[in-house]
Parts: sequence; C-alpha cells; structure tokens
Amino acid sequence: MVTLRFHPLAHAWARDRMSIQEQEIHRAAAVRLFVCGISIDSSPFWDYISPHVNALSGILETLHVNDRAALAAIIRHDDKSELLLKLWQQIYAEVETIYGRRHVRTCRAALELADAVGQDGDWYKMEAQEREIVATLESLLGRDHVETSKARENLVRTLRGLQKYDEAEELEKDVIRVRIRTLGLCHSDTASVMVELATTFRALSRSQDEQALLLAAVEIQAKVHGRSSVQIVETLDSLAQCYITQGKHEDAERVQKEVLFQRQLHWGAQHLTTVQTMASLAQQYHEQNRHKEAEKLRLEEVMIRRQFQGNNHVNTLDALYVRRNPYLNT
Repeated sequence: MVTLRFHPLAHAWARDRMSIQEQEIHRAAAVRLFVCGISIDSSPFWDYISPHVNALSGILETLHVNDRAALAAIIRHDDKSELLLKLWQQIYAEVETIYGRRHVRTCRAALELADAVGQDGDWYKMEAQEREIVATLESLLGRDHVETSKARENLVRTLRGLQKYDEAEELEKDVIRVRIRTLGLCHSDTASVMVELATTFRALSRSQDEQALLLAAVEIQAKVHGRSSVQIVETLDSLAQCYITQGKHEDAERVQKEVLFQRQLHWGAQHLTTVQTMASLAQQYHEQNRHKEAEKLRLEEVMIRRQFQGNNHVNTLDALYVRRNPYLNT
C-alpha cells in the first residue's frame, strides 16, 4: 500500500490561491471522494480518511443529509460519541420532517440515532428505541420483510451487549429464517447473520454450535465472493478465535495463517490490522512451545508498531512486554 501526502505548506499555498467559489467546488469534490470510499469493505483505510473528515467537522451542517450520514461512519469509528449523537439527531429531525415518523427512511435514520445513543453510553435507551422501530416496521412492512429483519439485527446486537443472550438467540434465529426465505441460503447477507448468531453462541459458551455456523458462513462467502475476498477474512478470524477457545491450537494456527496472508494481500504487511493478526499467530506459536517462531513474529510486530504508533504507545509497550517475558520466551 502506498500513501501520497501533500506537504502542509503546499496544501496551504494551493488553498490560498483559490477563490471562495473554487474552494467550495474542491471541498464538494473531496466530500464526494470520501463518501465513495466509506463502506464496510474499505474500513481498514478509515484511519487515513479520519483526519480529512475531522477537517470538515466545522461545516458538516452545510452538507447534504446523505453525505453527513456516510461521514458519520468515520466519526463513529473515531469514537467521537458526542459529535455522532448530535449529527444523527439533526439528520433524524430533517428526515422525519420530510417523510413523517412512520416511514421506512425515517426508521432507518432512527436506527442510526439509536446506535449513536448507545455509543454515547445509554444502552437501555438504545434498546427501547430499537424495540419501537422494530414494532413500527412490523406494522408498516410485516414481520418477515428484509427491512424489519435488519432492524431486528440491530436489536439483537444490543441485547447481546446487555447480556440478554437467550432473547438475542431467538431473535437471531428468526432473522436467519427470513434471510434464507427472502434471499436464499447462498447469499452474503445470510452468511453475515450466521456470523452474528455464532457470536451469541460464543457468549453462551456453545463453541461447537459457534464453530458449525462459522464454517457454514465461510463456505457461503467463499461461493459468493471467492476464498480470497475481503468479506471472508473477518469470518475466518472469528473461526480462529473459536478454535482457540476450544484449545485447538493447530487448527487456529492454520486459519490464522490464512487470515494473515489475506490481510497482507489486501491491506499490506504494515497495516495495523495485519499486525494484530501477527500478534495472535505469535501467541499460537507460544501455546505450542514454538518460541523461536513466536519471537520472530513479535520482533516484526514491535518494529512496525514503533514505526507507526511510536515507542510509548500502549500497543508497542504491550508487544515489548510479551517479547521480553522470560516465561513466554523460554
């Protein structure tokens, strides 16, 4: 991965030579570029987009509602919960004014607002809002509509966060049923909700059920997107963690090697997400008393973290601690 940067002086010089009208045109073009680059598949690159979105924070209210909704994903990624909540309160108010309270688009905005409320720390309020949205969509579209099902997914994640696992499991099974009926078994959205249910099984310590669902999801994603797709990597990573929970370190190592290869392929060897996978794989080597292999990966991890996060960053210090721990490097 190659990044190109303007020197701040060159950037300021170019800006000073523009008229106010030209600045507005270029700013609009930049917003469009950022919005086109904001999707789940491109999330590893959000760290590079964040500083530019931060520079737009003072003029967010002047942007189109759709652009603000897209840029909100970066604000959420940066854990700016207060700004995120304010932004979605404004967006929801505008959408409700145009479409009314009982409209699908208003419900979509309401779901995002509920999520912002949860990000700001009030999970019980988020749960109440999501239950109300699900009830509204059920009355508008029916229980088995995909839109209703997606709202129910949000509620499931909230219930899981509140440790209401039994209710979360029942709702999630219902979501999967709707997805299979409307979209078919071999569909990426069906696979994604299977991964969500697997997460609930992990919370319930049902590792065998979790493993079965993750393997099924991987098979679907491989058919739909290909084994080397971005979509499959996170599922494989969850599968590796499932194997670790069961003490299947050889299986975990095999899957983590594939995850590491895919992340190096898609995002580069020095991306922090790739480095996290290196650290996890190194831990598997430690578990199998393969300390030389573990140390090699840890050294590489430390070098990259020093370069990109600095010597005093908590992740760099943690990596140094693990590498220097006498027990782990016997």
